[in-house]
Amino acid sequence: MESNQFEINAQQIAGFTAIGATFADSELTADEAVLSFTKLVCPEGATTPVYDLWETGSKYWKAGYAEGKKIPLTGADGKENNTVTKAFSRFTTRVEKAYGMTKPSKPTETGVAKATQRAKAADELAKQKERPIEELLAEVQMLTSAPSKATLAKAAKVQAVIDAKRKDELKDRMDGIEALQKEVKALVGSCFDEQVLADVAKVLQGFDYSIAG
Repeated sequence: MESNQFEINAQQIAGFTAIGATFADSELTADEAVLSFTKLVCPEGATTPVYDLWETGSKYWKAGYAEGKKIPLTGADGKENNTVTKAFSRFTTRVEKAYGMTKPSKPTETGVAKATQRAKAADELAKQKERPIEELLAEVQMLTSAPSKATLAKAAKVQAVIDAKRKDELKDRMDGIEALQKEVKALVGSCFDEQVLADVAKVLQGFDYSIAG
């Protein structure tokens, strides 16, 4: 494998390699591999594919594909096997058609600096979100009790942390609700007791058993 300044961890390497091997095994049933690729190049917290992950990950994808097809990755001239190149092109075409993702442009020095700043801001936000919401609310109240340009600016940052925590809590709650909905649907689908189903329907329709006695 050709060396690259950007390094990915062992789990990412295994993921990209396995995706390439899966595509080599069967292109017709590689939808899950396509989805997995998008998650690797656009990890949680990113809004667009990360150039270095795409660039470096593609090398391991190609190695996995070549191994799966039992063909050389490169020719005698050291150039990449054209069969591998075309396969990755077909794969990325599917990625684009299914998820609208294409290889991002190589970031400029300014872009890298901004990305670093965003990463630092995200780390700081994550750290602040660990604080109890009561503590954050109290800080906002304290900062706005004697308003000035500096205290209001700081209060706005703390309020942003509060908003982020509440958004996370709402997401967790909705995830829990969706899980329960799936569980209830499965249980209802396997139930053939008319009375039980009727009772479930009444509960979901807001029937008040305490009034009905």
